[in-house]
Amino acid sequence: MTSFDQVSGLPRHPHEISEILDFDETHTVDSHSDTTATGTELDTLTDGSDADALHDHPVFLLLDGTRPMTGALDVDQVSTSGAVPVITVDQADVDEDFFKFIGTSDTNVDRALVDAADFTTPGAIKGWLKINVQDDQGTDPIIDGDYYIPFYAAPTA
Repeated sequence: MTSFDQVSGLPRHPHEISEILDFDETHTVDSHSDTTATGTELDTLTDGSDADALHDHPVFLLLDGTRPMTGALDVDQVSTSGAVPVITVDQADVDEDFFKFIGTSDTNVDRALVDAADFTTPGAIKGWLKINVQDDQGTDPIIDGDYYIPFYAAPTA
């Protein structure tokens, strides 16, 4: 039975994503390089318990069972009335960032990373991205709610 995360609505375990996508990966002894399972490990495979520690499946599979192209993520909120965010990011490690961007900047404004030293005049604000922030700190110094991040036209030198 598939268990769903109450916040995201996504399956809790990678193998459950395969179940939802109606993808059953066939396994044979020949398909694995390690065939030295012990009695305890074999019992785990047949007693209905969680055997994730014994075998991993890819997290994201296409309907045909293949892995999607690497380096691309496209998430589409198909419901216009679902009243849920497209992506919820929950960072339990309070000392770490939510996102890390890695790239190479140079003197071309069309690059993914643009160095402010090369383009000192910011572009005009063209709009705002709505985000929602929830601060789970007990004293709640940031008020939970909607906030807006500005986005700009290309900067100039």
